[in-house]
Amino acid sequence: MQRKPAVGQAVRLMTLTLLAIMVFTLAGNSTLQGAEAAPLSTLNQYRVWMQEAKAMYPYPQTLDKMWRVMMCESSGNARASQGGGRHVGLFQYAPATWGGRWNPYRANNIWDPRSQIFATAKAWSIGMQSHWSCYYMTSGR
Repeated sequence: MQRKPAVGQAVRLMTLTLLAIMVFTLAGNSTLQGAEAAPLSTLNQYRVWMQEAKAMYPYPQTLDKMWRVMMCESSGNARASQGGGRHVGLFQYAPATWGGRWNPYRANNIWDPRSQIFATAKAWSIGMQSHWSCYYMTSGR
């Protein structure tokens, strides 16, 4: 029996989500606060924004790589923080990094998930992948 595309995408999304949670757990990142996984509808919106951001700021990695990094960093929870608030949001930005001149979204709220996704695509498009430890801890390219 052949799967319908929407079912296949949902299964893939759930598989990636579970993989990211496993990576997050294995990484020992137990100090992350507020890292409950986001609802599926929210995660689906994040994926749409990631596609738009990659189109605006092309980077060599796959969309799935950005997805895995986000899930490793925050479990897809835009309110996640660690280090007593030193790193916040979907991609765990430090306020000083967020405020850098490279970031066209620096005037936006650091907690805004869309801004974090677009800022991360911009960062990756200019070679800043080394700023995320999860970039090295997650599989894929």
